[in-house]
Amino acid sequence: MYRLLKFTGMLLKNIPRKAGYFFFSLIAYFAFLAGGPRKETLKQNLSRITGKNPDSKTLWQNYRNYAMYYFDLFKDKKKLAESFDMKSFEPLAASVKQNLDKGAPMIVTTMHYGNWDLGGAILSYFFPGKVTVVVEELSGGAYKWFTETRSSWGMNVIKSTDVKAMLRVLKSGGILVLVSDRDLEKTGFNPLFFGKKAYIPSGPAKLSLMSGAPILFGVFKRLPDNPLKYSVFWDNTLINNEKLARTPENEEKITGELVSKFEAVLKQDPSQWCMLQKVWLE
Repeated sequence: MYRLLKFTGMLLKNIPRKAGYFFFSLIAYFAFLAGGPRKETLKQNLSRITGKNPDSKTLWQNYRNYAMYYFDLFKDKKKLAESFDMKSFEPLAASVKQNLDKGAPMIVTTMHYGNWDLGGAILSYFFPGKVTVVVEELSGGAYKWFTETRSSWGMNVIKSTDVKAMLRVLKSGGILVLVSDRDLEKTGFNPLFFGKKAYIPSGPAKLSLMSGAPILFGVFKRLPDNPLKYSVFWDNTLINNEKLARTPENEEKITGELVSKFEAVLKQDPSQWCMLQKVWLE
């Protein structure tokens, strides 16, 4: 798998993004037509948000967004940065800088929405050497390739099982980036998410309480009128900025606040949420 991904990267290196999006979207279209369990799971997830079964257009937009995200992984960081509205990011970067200037760490959380890797890449542009992303360990050579790709974008990478390494990053005053909308092991919390209990990771809340690091949430969404461009969405607030005591109640409180921010994003545009795994309890 690793060699295949490296070879694919060489082939796609100089292909313009518009052409690459077309090719990857074509592959996604055949996957969309084929259907299968993951498409059914996507339908269920989106129906929780809207209260009704999603139409084919919304489902197809989701598949297409996912395909464009994957193509972007093969592109150079500098070329991707050109597609980003830096002005929309400057207030968020200023908030992070204000915190770091105090010698305090920061947890930045996002979702599988738009382009979640781009967030870490842009942060590493503003704060070189300070950004560490937490990733799930994939099977085969995929994990090695993803790690190399993210590292080439300026991010440090650690496994989602290495809690000690996460705490070291925070104790050193660094920025820890977590994608926090998927709990594959189902060992986290089950807060209400659009009125139904869901599987949500407990990691952000626990790490915040253990380290005293506040949590900043944002997503990097693709502009609907120009899929080649991205902008940042955040609400200028921090979670656990008051450094709450480490208690089970506060862990659930912080997780609930984070989920409310997920809801605010998804109410605007659920088609960019690339979630093909079950989120809600049966």
